[in-house]
Amino acid sequence: MSPGTLVFVVLSLVSISLASGHNEEIRLIKKLLENYPAEGGRPVANASDAVEVKLKLHLLDILSLDQEKKIFTTTGWLMQQWTDSLLTWDASNFGGVNYVLLDLMAIWRPDITLFNAIDKPELLQHVMAHVSSDGTVIIVEPYRFVTQCRGVTPDEKKPACSLKFGSWAYDISRLKVSSLESRVDIQFFEVNTEYEMLGSKIDAAERTYPCCPDTKYGHVEFTIELEKRKKEPKEDPNASAAPTSTAMATTVIALAALQMMLITQR
Repeated sequence: MSPGTLVFVVLSLVSISLASGHNEEIRLIKKLLENYPAEGGRPVANASDAVEVKLKLHLLDILSLDQEKKIFTTTGWLMQQWTDSLLTWDASNFGGVNYVLLDLMAIWRPDITLFNAIDKPELLQHVMAHVSSDGTVIIVEPYRFVTQCRGVTPDEKKPACSLKFGSWAYDISRLKVSSLESRVDIQFFEVNTEYEMLGSKIDAAERTYPCCPDTKYGHVEFTIELEKRKKEPKEDPNASAAPTSTAMATTVIALAALQMMLITQR
């Protein structure tokens, strides 16, 4: 077999393999969605089961903190992870495909809400859901958050502001929220010129509300601890060009002394 023929055969086999894998992915997606309930019910095996949603906050930037108005503006990625029992498969039956990307509009998603938002969080980029063969669903969405920073005072040197997330409609018997990490992720955080980030803490809790005193709802609160940076005193651009009167007097005395020394030496 000539070298040219061998190359042709290899490329053909690779193309067939790639096409086969692509076809298996398409077949899998069709299989997953063809019987997926359009009604949007929770994807659990038993109605008594609660969906557990795990959250992670990647803080990217502190855009502003108005301590007078108690408004905290940030950007970040909100990661949500849960298990969908209706989106599982045996990868060996689909050419080894062990994950797919699905349109979020085609599947159930939790109604995670930013409780202390002043404005509706601005979604900066629409994303797909990463779905693994064991039913694990992960979405990571970039947002601009505008939240109320309660308790902060105008002159506070070390303010702390939080972002509080939870389900708006589901109580803890149907949906539970927890945190994937013990701290806010700052791997991609942009240093702020006005505030230094001292640290963070995460609290997961359950509570009742006046509307429903017998029903508990869960939430995860990400608190960001800050400290105002000390402002450097502004330099006078004319300081070096305009000596002080004391400096000028010292210079005159020194010149006079030098002149007297020269006269004496004559």
